[in-house]
Amino acid sequence: MRAVLQDTCGDDVELCREFENLLDSFENAASFVEKLAAKEVASLITSSAVKHKSRKTVLPRRAK
Repeated sequence: MRAVLQDTCGDDVELCREFENLLDSFENAASFVEKLAAKEVASLITSSAVKHKSRKTVLPRRAK
């Protein structure tokens, strides 16, 4: 990808640097979003487990 970028930008070092920064930002944003999504899913699972646990009905054992 970087080779294509350098071929496209030619000798314009500043333009190449700007595109590299944009690509880096894009890559970091994807990682950031994935981490947020994973955190949200974990939170939903935990919340669901707590709700499920709290709805559990415990009945007293019957004497035989």
